[in-house]
Amino acid sequence: MPLLDVSDVLLDPDFADTITVYRQAVTVGNDGRVVSTQTTFNTGAVITPDKFSTLQRMAEGSVVSETITVTTQFRLAPSIDGYDADEILWNGKRYVVIAVGDCTRYGAGFIEASASLKGMSPP
Repeated sequence: MPLLDVSDVLLDPDFADTITVYRQAVTVGNDGRVVSTQTTFNTGAVITPDKFSTLQRMAEGSVVSETITVTTQFRLAPSIDGYDADEILWNGKRYVVIAVGDCTRYGAGFIEASASLKGMSPP
């Protein structure tokens, strides 16, 4: 089973969605302030829920925690030298990549990433 190539399924439009990936290069300017340059990519991915959504109520407001798993051929990245963590726009929500794993068991060139919902829900 580990050698099973499921590339046809992961690339099939019946299972894959189009996502927008935001990648931000981060540098420090001469004035000591952070300067970021954003690049946008559109790619295909299979999205599945990772954990149930949870609501955390705090004095500052309510926060909804939601995590998804993204399987794609696009090389997503958590925070690395010179770059913030990739952000993903899917289904009208923006997620931040928190972990990435190599999934060659799904066929050549696939990665699997966990991404957490970005932002706060209204109080």
